[in-house]
Amino acid sequence: MAITMKKDIFLSNKENKQSFIIYMCNKLEAVGCTTKQADADVTIVTEGVASAQKYPTAIIGEDTDLFILLIHYVNIQCCDIFIFPEPKKSSRYVTVYDIKQIRQRLGEEVCSHILFAHALLGCETTSKPCGFGKTDTIKLLKKNDIFKKNAAVFKSGGKSKEEIQAAGHAAMVSVHWIHWGNAG
Repeated sequence: MAITMKKDIFLSNKENKQSFIIYMCNKLEAVGCTTKQADADVTIVTEGVASAQKYPTAIIGEDTDLFILLIHYVNIQCCDIFIFPEPKKSSRYVTVYDIKQIRQRLGEEVCSHILFAHALLGCETTSKPCGFGKTDTIKLLKKNDIFKKNAAVFKSGGKSKEEIQAAGHAAMVSVHWIHWGNAG
């Protein structure tokens, strides 16, 4: 059946979306690919990381959260793992991100704190404090010792609510200080 409506409209209908997913899974399995259906980003990443322990793995998804979770959770010793975002309408090329290569370039320290930075500085491009974007976040994780120290509080566990709040405030103050200090 030919679809005569825009993709967004077609996929906004739950029945259409589920039928399309089943259709795609059947087609991929028919050519020897293993497929798993998942609704949540964490489930998609968990399945992808588990698959990459045995096989080269590709995840298709547009969500920045998938990308950040993969950077955090992928083990550098696993098989190759890639994420393919949906191509932009204006582009003739498909972008492919090699998660292991990105992890190597960023370094273990940045990858271990990237979830904290992503949550604090905006999960979506429209909610970024001080105008900080994704690239600025990586720079903070690489160079700002105060930010890194406070990010570590969130990973360490066993901290009181007050300690966590203080670390979050201190991290945000360091973000503002960097921004306004560099603004002139």
